[in-house]
Order: sequence, then structure tokens, then C-alpha cells
Amino acid sequence: MSWKNAFNWLFKTVTMRLTVYYVVFFTSVSFLIFLLFYTVLNSRLEQSVAYDLSTEINEIAKLYNERGPAELKEEFKREAESQGVQNAFFALCDEHGTVRISSDMTAWKERALLLRSSGRIFPSASDETIKTVTIPSHPYKIVFLTKRLADGNHIEIGYTLKQEHKLAMSYVRIFGTALLIMLVCGGLIGYFITKGMMQGVKRITQTVLYIGKGDLSRRVPKRQSGKEIDGLVQAFNDMLTRIETLVDEVQEVSNNIAHDLRSPITRIRGIAETTLSGPQELDDYRAMTGQIIEECDRLVGIINTLLEIAEADAGVLPVSGQAVDLRRIVTDAYELFSPLFEDKKITFTHTLADVPLVVSGSITKLQRAIANVLDNAVKYTPEGGTVTLKTERRKGQVVCCITDTGGGIAAKDMPHIFERFYRGDKSRSTAGNGLGLSLVYSIVKAHKGEITINSTVGSGTTVTLVFPFGNGQ
Repeated sequence: MSWKNAFNWLFKTVTMRLTVYYVVFFTSVSFLIFLLFYTVLNSRLEQSVAYDLSTEINEIAKLYNERGPAELKEEFKREAESQGVQNAFFALCDEHGTVRISSDMTAWKERALLLRSSGRIFPSASDETIKTVTIPSHPYKIVFLTKRLADGNHIEIGYTLKQEHKLAMSYVRIFGTALLIMLVCGGLIGYFITKGMMQGVKRITQTVLYIGKGDLSRRVPKRQSGKEIDGLVQAFNDMLTRIETLVDEVQEVSNNIAHDLRSPITRIRGIAETTLSGPQELDDYRAMTGQIIEECDRLVGIINTLLEIAEADAGVLPVSGQAVDLRRIVTDAYELFSPLFEDKKITFTHTLADVPLVVSGSITKLQRAIANVLDNAVKYTPEGGTVTLKTERRKGQVVCCITDTGGGIAAKDMPHIFERFYRGDKSRSTAGNGLGLSLVYSIVKAHKGEITINSTVGSGTTVTLVFPFGNGQ
């Protein structure tokens, strides 16, 4: 891989992008802070120089007033030498600007240009002016002061900001070096921090690659990578668990469907084969056709039930939000099943609440759920037994209990009673396909309800359906 390709690949990573963004942001903020401090520093240095020169020019004016011009020559010489004759000059000028007394001004041949650049206009007596000017022939800024004396003469002081400029440049070099070090160290630290934070995403990516190869048991390792990343890892693992469960269920359902569909189809083929190999009479064909229709109806019933369960599990089961009084559904179910219980000599009683039991949902789906539970009660309750249907309202909930005195459900079967096509040992000799309770469970869940089953072998079973009270509006 060439350096160019490596750089392009590296910059495509989120880690490098975040690092670059961090460095650019940090550099921009640091530059603005530096610019602010540099401006303030220059301003403060100029103010400090101006204050010192103003104090000095006032002292010179006082000396002039007390002792006259004779004392100024030595004073100018001492002051200029202390500052450096190339850095400062002191002069006493008459009202026309002619120099009468001054320090060594060999290095200040541009005084006239300085006067023009400062635009000096002498104010009233005892006043002073101060300006910072730039002369093209001079590499540094110059602070120029003038003070008018009582006799009309003027004191002039010129001071170059060479030392202050060097101090500012030292600050620039120090700040630049520190900024470079901070950028390098900060960039590296930011890169490794970002890389560490992105490890969680990398772990998810690796897990996805394994899953793409068919390994649904793979999970993202959990580590302390931050609340957001840990939450993403947890959500992703939960999703994988759900997907694996659904895949297993699909496989199980496929196997069960293949098994349950094979039996009716085998019977249909056997009926047809027997009829064809026997006497070719019309009555035999009619009987065969009737049996085939029955088996086909059974197949269609299984398929429709499976589709309803699948729709409910996917959250797309059509459940209308109309207000339904559960007492009406229970009453209709009681009237429908009473003859069946009577034929089997089973005592069938029902108790209705004396208040409306309004739930939000589909009448047909709720009828189907209660009918499936009662159908199981008919199948598994022996002659002379009892089945009780009771409805009531409890703290904002509608409760429907169906209790029978049948043989009960074995403890080993209880965890599987809502699984598709599952049939306990005692139910294998009874007609059915093992989808009844699975459909009831899906319908109840689709209505935001709960279903519980309590059973004791030899004593009976109680199925409790609980729905939220109200019309959902």
C-alpha cells in the first residue's frame, strides 16, 4: 500500500476524522486566544512606555522651570545613554521647532519625518501630546511625546519600541513552541482516546461479520467503553438474542409444519390410492371426495392459525380499537358451548360481573381466544366434571377465568404450553394440532393483555385472561 493510499484509508476512518477535527478546532481556538493576548500585550506595553515617558517629560519640564535650560543638556545625555542613544532622544525646541538642546541624535536623522508623521500640533501651555507612529525607514514603532513650556519652547522625546517588540516576539516564539507541543501531544492523546472509544463500534462490526457468516450465537463482548457505547452493545446483543430466537422458532415451526402437514397429505394420498385400487364405483369416489375436503379444511385451518399467530407476533394482527363489552362475548360463548358440555355430562356454569367490562379490541379475535380455552376444557374434562366461566373487574383491569376439573398439566409441560404444535403426553390421544393456546397467547398479547395458567395434575386447570379496562381512547 502506497503512502497516498494509506493516508486516504486512514483519513476515511472515524477515529482519524475526529482527531483532525479536534486538532483544527483546538488550533483555531488557540490562535484566537494568542491573537487576543498578543494584542493586549502590545497595548499594555505601549501604555506602560507612554506612562513612563509622560512621567519623565514632566520631570524634565519641572527641572527646566526650576533651573533653566542649562541643566537640560546633561539630563538629556544621561537619559539617552540610559535608554540607548539609538533607542531614545531628548530635545528642547523653540516655538518654530528648531532644536536648541538635545541628546545625541546621530541615529535620529528622521526627526523631521517623525514630526510630520505625528502631525504635531502644539496645544495650549503646559499641555502635552503623545502618539505612536510608524516610519518606513525605521523597523520599529516610535512613541513621540511633546510638551509645551510656559515660555513657548517645547520638550520632545522620541522612544523606539525595539525592546518591547523583542519581548512580544519572545512571547510569540514561546507560545508558538508551546502550541506546537500541545498540538502534537493533544493530537496523539485525542487519537488514542478516540480510538479507544471506537473500540465498541469495532467490536460490533466484528460481531456483524461473524453473524454474516451464519454464526448467530456470536455476541459483542461487554466492556466499560462509556454509557452510550455500552448501551449500544447491550441493545445490539438483545437484538441478536431476539433474532436467534426468531430463527430457531422459524426452524421449529417449519419442522412442525412439515410434520403436521405431512400427515393430512399422507391421508389424502392414502384415501385416493385406496379408492383407485378398489372397485371403481361412484359412491366410493364421493366418499373419497368428502374425506379429502375434510383433510383440506384441516390443512387450511392449520395454515390460517399459523398466519394469525405470525401476524400477532409481528405486531400486525388486525385488532380494531372499538369498545367491546366482554360480558357479551362470554354470554355468547356460554350459550354456544353449553350443549357440548351437556352432551359430555359436564357441569358448566358462568358468573358475570354486574358492571360493564369494556375492553378495546376485536370482537372476533376475543371470541376466538375464549372459544379456544373452552374447547380445551371440553376436551380434557372427564364426564361428571365441572367447568366454571367467571368475569370480573379488578383495579382497572378486566379478568376472565376459566376453571376446569380435568386431569391438569404436568409440570414438565408448563414451560412449553404456549409453543406452536406442542402437545403434552396426555393430550396426544386427543384430537388437535397444538396451536390452540399459541393462538390464544398471541391474541391476548395483541390486545395488550396477559394470560396465566395454573394447573395441578389430577385436580384441574385455571386459565386467566387479563385485559386493560377501557376503550383505549
